[in-house]
Amino acid sequence: MTDRENHARKGERHMKRWPIAQKYRIVEETFVPGASVAIVARRNNVNANQVFGWRKLYREGSRPAMTRTLRFPLGQVAITANASLRLSTEAVFTALSRHAAGDWGDMCPEDTLSNDTALDHGGRLFSAYGQGADRFWVITEADRSVTTVLLPEDY
Repeated sequence: MTDRENHARKGERHMKRWPIAQKYRIVEETFVPGASVAIVARRNNVNANQVFGWRKLYREGSRPAMTRTLRFPLGQVAITANASLRLSTEAVFTALSRHAAGDWGDMCPEDTLSNDTALDHGGRLFSAYGQGADRFWVITEADRSVTTVLLPEDY
């Protein structure tokens, strides 16, 4: 009997680890008008209860940003492998929500002004969140097609 069969016999299951960018994409898909969480979950081969949990994290993390209108689309969300391993889903969801609402995080006044100008004139947007070893960046390209979450050492 293989190790896998032995685990299955004991009722143990292998838990899939979902990349944060994929979780974010799935959650965003559930917010499309008329979307069903169950159907979105089935289409993505994930348990609907798991998707509801991700939605809760998304909503809790985005509470401050939800009082404001989102100022631009994030486009395709990507995350570096290093950032995906080190950052929590909650931290990434919160940062993405803040970033899309125009809350640039822990930036100097000059960089904040640069982002506000870039937002009005179609430039690249850069935000920084977290402290110390958990510091990370969120960058949205000028054409708003891609937003990337990365650690400073990934740049």
